[in-house]
Amino acid sequence: MSADLEGIAGIVHPEQFTPEGVFYPEARRLLTEEINVVVEALKPKATYCLGATGIADRFPGLDEDLIRLLARAL
Repeated sequence: MSADLEGIAGIVHPEQFTPEGVFYPEARRLLTEEINVVVEALKPKATYCLGATGIADRFPGLDEDLIRLLARAL
């Protein structure tokens, strides 16, 4: 799975795209929540995860620990 801010619901303002932006914390939260929704949806049927897991920190401050915790649950 690959995700970025440009494809997340609720991302509509340029101030959501840069760490200096006033809406950046909200954008990070939205991205984290959408990734976690996908992970939760996969849990009931997934028996294993094939490939590498990693996060490219293009968006500093993303709640990486929460995402990694849910991904390990698969």
